[in-house]
Amino acid sequence: ENIFLISEKIGALPIRPLLTPVALNLQEEKKKFFQSKSYNPIFTYKKHETREEIYESINDIKKLLVGLPKDYNIYFLNLLDYLQKQYELKISLGTKIFWEKARDAFDWGLPDEAFTWGSTLHDMVNKSYTSKLLNPKEIKEIFSEILFKKYKLSDWEIIIVPSKTTISVWPINHKIRIGEEAFRSKERLKQIIVHEIETHVLRAVNNEKWPLKFFRKKMVKDYVLYEEGFAVFNEFKTETLSKESLQRYLKRYELIKNLNMSFRDLYDSLLTFYSETEAFEMVDRVKRGMGDTSKPGGHLKDAAY
Repeated sequence: ENIFLISEKIGALPIRPLLTPVALNLQEEKKKFFQSKSYNPIFTYKKHETREEIYESINDIKKLLVGLPKDYNIYFLNLLDYLQKQYELKISLGTKIFWEKARDAFDWGLPDEAFTWGSTLHDMVNKSYTSKLLNPKEIKEIFSEILFKKYKLSDWEIIIVPSKTTISVWPINHKIRIGEEAFRSKERLKQIIVHEIETHVLRAVNNEKWPLKFFRKKMVKDYVLYEEGFAVFNEFKTETLSKESLQRYLKRYELIKNLNMSFRDLYDSLLTFYSETEAFEMVDRVKRGMGDTSKPGGHLKDAAY
């Protein structure tokens, strides 16, 4: 009974892992960026004030851990520490201490061996994308067939959003977002269905069935590390992973390894491989959370892939 009480109290904490912060002035700064050859975006974010009652709630939950078996005690203490760091990361959005808090919140380490593993995997992947590109409306129609007819998830929604080339899942809102500039080949779309719908969406649906509240809300230490890793693993196992996508994952990891560089310098380093729009969005992914993007630092989520 105590485990369920602790679960409910952790699940009631108003904390979620900070994975995809979006700057309030993203479009304005993107326009300034492309009007200049040297400008680095200055992003602003919604302010989040420190709420002392959250720290008090965490301390109250810690008191409930007294008397639990050692393994349970250690697990919950690590989880509460992780959630507190995620909360402090959210408070630090756009400030000078964001980079410090990001490294605390995502303490995975960035091994150089990842490049070796990626190169080995690259030799095992033969698929490339050659078919004509589908537009966002066509992609939405195909997603609808999978989501609504195959999996019968009528409480989910597929929307087309402006000024994006990306496709992403927002599990809390039950939404799949397709950028209005997102054009994908049929082969690439098969990979995206495996990654976004048959991993992220289905895992979100299954998570909601858990009896423990904090599991339902994905309040699990390093959840994103396993979530994205599992999605890429599924791509490989279903033979939908392409050399281009694997190279993109490795390139994002390389960007994160070089977060001491400015937004502009990281962007310039990508132009040999990607279009201007793709390069901007890739760097925005790793520099999100920063205010002054000329400074060292960024977000570490993309290392999870």
